[in-house]
Amino acid sequence: MQAIIATFIIILAILADYFWLDATKKRWGWMRDWSTLSKVFFFSGFITVLTVCKPPLQAS
Repeated sequence: MQAIIATFIIILAILADYFWLDATKKRWGWMRDWSTLSKVFFFSGFITVLTVCKPPLQAS
């Protein structure tokens, strides 16, 4: 459960930074010339890798 919450927080932080906090496009400027479809593929791939390749949970 904690891994799911951590993954959700990371995804929310990245999306908030891209869409809301980075108004001047200084951090995400390297994606400026990308099409919308390319950006969707990038973020979809990032979310997929983040959820599939997360470290295994330790047994309590």
